[in-house]
Amino acid sequence: MIAVALKGLRRIARVWPQLVAADLATRVAATLLIAPAAALVTREALARAGGGALTDQDILRFVLSPAGLGVARLVAAASALAGLLGHTAIMTVLAAHEEGRAVSWLDGMKHGARRFLSVFEMAFYGLIRLLIPAAPFLALAGGAYWFFLREFDINFYLTARPPAFWMAGGLILIALAGLAWFAGGRVLHWALALPRLLFGGASPSGALAASRSVTEGRFLSVLTLFGLWVGTSALVSATVTGAAAFLGRLLVPESGTNLVVISTAIAIALVVGAVANLIVSVASSVTLATFLFELDRRWSETWVLPPEIAEAAEAQVGGHSLRVPGWAWVVAAVVVPAAVLWGGLQLIGNIGTEGMPEITAHRGSSGRAPENTLAAVRAAIADGADWVEIDVQETSDGVVVVHHDEDFMRAAGDARKIWEASWTDVARIPNGAWFGPEFEGERVTTLEEVLRVSRDRIRVNIELKVYGHGQRLEERTIEIVETMGMEDQVALMSLHRPTVETLKRLRPDWTVGLLAAVSIGDLTQVEADFLAVNARTATPGFIRRAQRAGKEVLVWTVNNPAQMAAVVSAGADGIITDEPALALEILGQMGSLSPVERFLLGAGSRFGVVPGGNVSSEVSDA
Repeated sequence: MIAVALKGLRRIARVWPQLVAADLATRVAATLLIAPAAALVTREALARAGGGALTDQDILRFVLSPAGLGVARLVAAASALAGLLGHTAIMTVLAAHEEGRAVSWLDGMKHGARRFLSVFEMAFYGLIRLLIPAAPFLALAGGAYWFFLREFDINFYLTARPPAFWMAGGLILIALAGLAWFAGGRVLHWALALPRLLFGGASPSGALAASRSVTEGRFLSVLTLFGLWVGTSALVSATVTGAAAFLGRLLVPESGTNLVVISTAIAIALVVGAVANLIVSVASSVTLATFLFELDRRWSETWVLPPEIAEAAEAQVGGHSLRVPGWAWVVAAVVVPAAVLWGGLQLIGNIGTEGMPEITAHRGSSGRAPENTLAAVRAAIADGADWVEIDVQETSDGVVVVHHDEDFMRAAGDARKIWEASWTDVARIPNGAWFGPEFEGERVTTLEEVLRVSRDRIRVNIELKVYGHGQRLEERTIEIVETMGMEDQVALMSLHRPTVETLKRLRPDWTVGLLAAVSIGDLTQVEADFLAVNARTATPGFIRRAQRAGKEVLVWTVNNPAQMAAVVSAGADGIITDEPALALEILGQMGSLSPVERFLLGAGSRFGVVPGGNVSSEVSDA
């Protein structure tokens, strides 16, 4: 297999400009055509399912439905198609070269376009043959969660990591390893399906069988070749991206809040990182396609150069097409940077310098005091936050209490569920000692107590936690707010979409929002006054669409300076953070930054240049 790899590398050296151009052109086509088509299919399916968007648990229910399974297969096949078409164009150039002929990267793309439906059918058929046998492995993983991780709130398992956590993790790991072994083995047997489809005269479904027939008894050889490719690609990728990351860490300070310095360093690191990642990605794709082509030529008894490729090669004069024309490089060198610059200027032009987002203290100032306690609320007021966000649930006797988890295991090692305990019992449970001895006296508080402390001092964003055991949570929360006379000082939100709909029905004039950890479809069309999303969702484009739809966007849970600056640069209406004092400090600097600097801060965070740029958040919600 080493001989095959070396032969492939020598062939790449001879025609690499055409191979690289074919891969890049196909990537552009996939971005412009295949990705939008997959998004359109998804949106149409969601529209027919009702609502146009799904969030969190609703996504799983949709995917497991017949319509959802069909859409998932189509989207997965479209994703596979993007890579396969790139390999088709590359192999077309290689096939002509094998016969001593010359075709351009454009001819390779044309051949790929002609075989578009066949390649898509092969990808779709292959996915079905992968997914159906995968069901037992997925069932094992789901069963491990069901039997070991449902007794207590998931946040307890992630924090304390009791024996049940490791038992479930072990079983899930076994299931995933088994799935990887099964799927990996099948994919390796199908390694030559694409060249069999292109050069062996096989049908889309027959190409998979033909590849398996060719590789039967040669599995170790295929595995060795893939191992060489994976190992080499991983080494090169780690080296290049590691160097880029080192440059970013060297230039971008790990600490400090000088945003001008940070934005300048990000500009340099972004360019280096983008170029490095593109080179590695293209080189990896070209190498894999070439290796598979060489393997097919060595083992296949039936190999024919398609007539359309031969005709394209005959149309070339003297084989000069193996070099990309000079004018093409000039155009690429001018047009591509110009397009990037134009796009960047458009983005920068949409970044305003007035209007700062409001700061919401996440479960109170939970970086300084135990979450969802009166101490955290008072700390949020002292920090100068605009809002305090709290979580509410009902006890068994209908008292609305402030608590995030469904039980008290994480805070006090108490397994009682809130909906099973009376207020008398809940009031005795300690809720602060876990954070520090100075908070030993903190207990679970009620919504009424929080509102009393907050009235005329800070506005309150109330998240209604729905675990399937609520009695009249929506009505009781509204009653308490109205009794306190704080209708104009509160906002209501929930992760549970039916709860949001109920709140809007009960009080259409109140401010009500939808909290979403993950979503598919057009979230901006959901019936809500605001959307609370994580920073991965809160792109500048999403924020602008939501605002045009009349919705504010709050971003959670953002705790480092660069990420805060990025959220501001994206145009968010609010930041939910454990560190409101830090957020206010950053806002004070943002007003003096230019649009370019604000753009760079946003880009650096989005592309991972900024140290600690990942969003900090709980697994469940804000």
